Parts: sequence; structure tokens; C-alpha cells
Amino acid sequence: MVPVKAFQVKLPASFSGDELPQGPVEFALAASAGELLFLKTKEIPGAHYNYGGANRYSVLVRRSQPGSPTLEALQEGGTCTNNSLYALPQTGTYKVLFAPLPGEKHGIDLAVLSSNDPIVNPGIKPAEVSIDFNGLALKKQFGVVPLSMAEGCLNDSWPSHLAVQSNHFELHVMQVAGYKEVFPDDKSMARLEAALQPEAKPVDSKNLPYANSGDAGTVMSARPELLKGEGWSGWRWIEGQSQDGDYPAHVSYAFEGITTDGRFFLVMRATISHPEHKRLFPKAGQSNDSWGKQETAKRLQLEKSLAAADPASFQPNLDQLDAVIRSLKLKQ
Repeated sequence: MVPVKAFQVKLPASFSGDELPQGPVEFALAASAGELLFLKTKEIPGAHYNYGGANRYSVLVRRSQPGSPTLEALQEGGTCTNNSLYALPQTGTYKVLFAPLPGEKHGIDLAVLSSNDPIVNPGIKPAEVSIDFNGLALKKQFGVVPLSMAEGCLNDSWPSHLAVQSNHFELHVMQVAGYKEVFPDDKSMARLEAALQPEAKPVDSKNLPYANSGDAGTVMSARPELLKGEGWSGWRWIEGQSQDGDYPAHVSYAFEGITTDGRFFLVMRATISHPEHKRLFPKAGQSNDSWGKQETAKRLQLEKSLAAADPASFQPNLDQLDAVIRSLKLKQ
């Protein structure tokens, strides 16, 4: 691919799709050894794109010296994740070849990050986190999840962090500063921080981080309780989410907390079930019109029932889930 235009850029730099010509373009930039090159592509609002599952652009990064090999991305952007990350091995000039598919326009942001930047560094190692999963995480171990700035395919965006995930359980440990870098205009972390001050009251879970995660929105919450552990505190609640409508399609255990020093954000989710949720769910053969008239009333009834239910009536047991998060310890 031969670039139709070359740019000498001083980082950070940002180009909209309208500022770039049709065809491949090349950016030359200076960086230091050990830094990370962060690239984020941007679509033009209102433009039509082909979401056929393949990448809609290509990116090649190499040192400026002739014959230098292209660098392999630590994380490569694609259909659902619009950011790429490259480790830069040497100090010098690097060239980025950016080529959208023919007929498509994309903008791009370019920046270099320190390897200690909280958006790309979890700030804590797996060996520095201990927890008794009590069988809930299927004996999985903590691993590093790379930075993901996902703005497509209903994925969540995350700073690089530690996580344990299975089909029905997930636990994330990330830097608060990293979350705030990913969501610079978001106020939900500030609400959680305020809700953990002495004498604070529980905040509406719909206003907390990752409240409307993935492809569903939060429509119900019940049983908020303040939990405290070794060096952290947080709120636990029962959450109901729905893709469409006012009655939750499923319910889950949710916990969000912050370490006492304010450095780390803790998130735990677990799929749970309760007989009352199944009892109130629409019956097979019930018309949409009939159910629609009852939906909000049923959701309110579910909230009331779950608030008063015995912890042992949940599956898994609510006390068991509380014990898992209470066992969390971070060596800082």
C-alpha cells in the first residue's frame, strides 16, 4: 500500500475522517523505548459502514528505517474494538500506515502512553490478589485483560485490569484512574465514591459504573447492603436487566467497591436465580398485549419479594456470594 499523503505529527494527534484523503495515509511520529503507541479509529457520525465482520481498515506500524519489520499489536482493533496498542522497543521515529477500506472514511487518534499509565497497566499483579471463590469461579485464576475501548457490538470498554471470568461469574480489579481515563466525562465513579463516604446512603444502581452493560439495561435493583473487607468497602445489590421492557429477563448479584486508599475499583457479578422471578415471568402463550399491561406491576412485585426473601432461597445462596467478596484481599 502506497500512502497518498504523509503527515509528520506531534503526539497526541487527532484527525477526523473528513480531514484525511481517500486511500492509505502515513503518519510519522517520535517515541521513546518502552512507551506504548495507542491508536483509536473514529467513524463519521451518520455515515454508512459495512459491518460484515471483517476489519474496515488496516494498520501497519514500523520503525522509519528502510526494511524495518512491522510491529505486532498487543491488542489489534477490529469490528467491535476500535483501538490498537503497540509496544515500542526503541527510541526513534515510527511510521503508521492507516488504510480504510475503499469508499469508507475513518478518523484516527494517535497517542503514546507510558507503560505505567493506569489505562494500560493494572497497577497490581495476580499474585497480589487473593480470594476464596468457594467453587464459584470454577478454580480459574486471575489474568490480565488488555485495554478495550469498545464502541461496537454492544461490548463494554475497560482499562487494562485483572479479572476472573466464567459463564456465570466475573470479578474485575482495576485502577480507578484507569476507569476515569476510559470514561473521562462519566460521573458514575464519582457517585460510587460519594456513596462510600461515612453516613452515605445507597445510590441508585442505575447510576453506577457499568450499570447498563453489554446488550441490556438495568430495570430493577433490590437489597442494597454496604459490605466491608480488608482495605475496601462497597455496595452489594440484586440487579435485574432487560433488553426490552420493564420486567428483567434475568437477575444477578452485583457488587461494586473501592479500596480504602481510593486506588482500585472492584466489580463482581454472578448469575443468580430465585423462584419468585420464575413465578412472575410471563407464561407460555401469554399475548404481548396482556403481558405489557402487567409488566411494571410484576417488576415492582418482584423487587418487593426479593427484598424480603431468605438469603438461602437464592441460587447460589446470597450469604455464600457475600462471603466470596468479603474474602477478597489486595496486597498494596
